[in-house]
Amino acid sequence: MNVFLVGPIRSTFVRNDIEALSKHYRVETLDSLEIGRGFRAAFGMMRFSLRSLGKVLRCDAFISWFADYYSLFPLVAAKMLGKKAVVVAGGFDVDAVPSRPDLRYGARAKPLRRFFAKRSFELADVVLPVSQFAEKMLTEFAPKCRRKQVIYNGVDLSRFQRARLDAPREMALTVSQASDLVEYVRKGSDAFIRLAKLMPSTRFVLAGLRGEALKRAKRDAEDATNCEILPGPLSLYDDLIPLYERASAYCQFSLSETFGVAVVEAMLCGALPIVFPNGALPEIVGAAGKIVESIEEASHAISESFSLSISHRESIARYAARFSLDKREMALRQVLSSLRS
Repeated sequence: MNVFLVGPIRSTFVRNDIEALSKHYRVETLDSLEIGRGFRAAFGMMRFSLRSLGKVLRCDAFISWFADYYSLFPLVAAKMLGKKAVVVAGGFDVDAVPSRPDLRYGARAKPLRRFFAKRSFELADVVLPVSQFAEKMLTEFAPKCRRKQVIYNGVDLSRFQRARLDAPREMALTVSQASDLVEYVRKGSDAFIRLAKLMPSTRFVLAGLRGEALKRAKRDAEDATNCEILPGPLSLYDDLIPLYERASAYCQFSLSETFGVAVVEAMLCGALPIVFPNGALPEIVGAAGKIVESIEEASHAISESFSLSISHRESIARYAARFSLDKREMALRQVLSSLRS
C-alpha cells in the first residue's frame, strides 16, 4: 500500500507517524512548511499543489496532518481519483480559545482558513482527532464530517527506557516551541513566569521558545532571577530528557490544548504534571496529575511535588505509558485496513 502524507513533517508527532507507517507501507511526504508565508505563499501553494498531484496519482491513501490550506487540493484530487483520504485533527485546525478572542487563534478564527479546514474535514473518509477534547471541538466545527475516530498521539517509549526516575529533583519546568506572541500566551508561558515570581526560592526553567516569544519571555522574566529561559530548538535526548529528569513538577498552563506531548514526555521521566483545566490537559494527565485553577494553587502543588517518593514518580511514568506510539501505530494500521475493505 502506498501512502502520501502532508503536514509539518519536522514536527515530532508527524515524524513519529511517518516512521510508524513506514514500517508497513511505502510512504511519500510533502512538508507544508515549504509553502512559506506572506506574498511568497501564493507561489509556494501553487508549487505544493502541483507536486502533491503527482504523489496523489501514485498513492492508495492520502493523509493530511491538520486540515488547512494545503490539505484541501490533494484531498479533492484523491477523492476524484477514487483514493481514500484521512485527516488528523491535531490542534489549531479544530481548536479555539473562546476566553481570548483577541488572540484570533485557530483556523476557526480566520474566514478563509476556516473554509479550507472545514471542507477538508467534511470531505475526508475519516478524521482522526488526537483526543476526546479534539473530537468534541471537531463535532462543533464540522458536524457533517463522515466518520471520526479518536487516536491519541503516541510517544516512543523506547526513548525513555533509561529515564532516571530516582534523579534529584531541583526545579519546576515547562516546555514550549512558541515563536510568536499568540502561542506565547496560549501556551501559558506568561503564567509560568508569574508563578516563578510568586516562588522566588524555587528554580523555574522555561525551555524551547524562539523568535518574538523568546524576546517577550526574557523581558517578562527580567525581575525573576529564579526563572531560567532556555531558547529552542531543543533535542529530545541531549536537552529535554535531562530537563524532565531533574524536574520535580512539569507545568502546562495552556489556555487550550488538544493533547500535550511534552506533558506525557515529562511524566515518563517521573515529573508531576500540574495543568490548568483547559482543553485535553485533564484528559491526558488523569489521576496522575494535579489540575489547578490558578497559579496560586499551582504554587502549592509545586511545593508538594518535592516530597514525592520514587514509587509515586514510577506510578506517574506508568500512567503516561498508555500513550505509546505502538498503540497509535496499531490503530492507524487498523484505520487504513478498514478503508481498503
